[in-house]
Amino acid sequence: AIHVVNPNTFVVVMALYSDAKKSLVVEDTLDEIAAINTLVEAGVAQEPNTAFVDFALAPGQDMFQITPAGHPNCRGDRLMATQVINKLFERRVLGRALSLPTGKNATECLNAASCRDIDDKVCCQAAASCRVDPAGACVDYSAGVGAL
Repeated sequence: AIHVVNPNTFVVVMALYSDAKKSLVVEDTLDEIAAINTLVEAGVAQEPNTAFVDFALAPGQDMFQITPAGHPNCRGDRLMATQVINKLFERRVLGRALSLPTGKNATECLNAASCRDIDDKVCCQAAASCRVDPAGACVDYSAGVGAL
């Protein structure tokens, strides 16, 4: 329907995010969520000017709001936004993007437990619970107001 009004509009379809139990990812349903996302991604691939954006939320870390329940908190939102920026860069909608780790290193960075132990800015900006401060140091990124 969007492309009927304007065929030049670029549409981004976000992946279904994981289930939540309080502020944490429910790991038991990750395979089911991945299967659903694979089907959606295949359908989106057939559409013009449309991209599917997949992302992961870090298990074992506060990734969801408590109220309203089941919605990503600021950490989860930042991870989703980062992947949107990168997808728009890949599809040449944006001219610049963030540097992010790849492969096994991407998972290790996402799940990093201690920001102080990260000395790589690329890894820090990909970590769910970290951010790069103005001085360039990797520091904790809060789960937000009302977090557990």
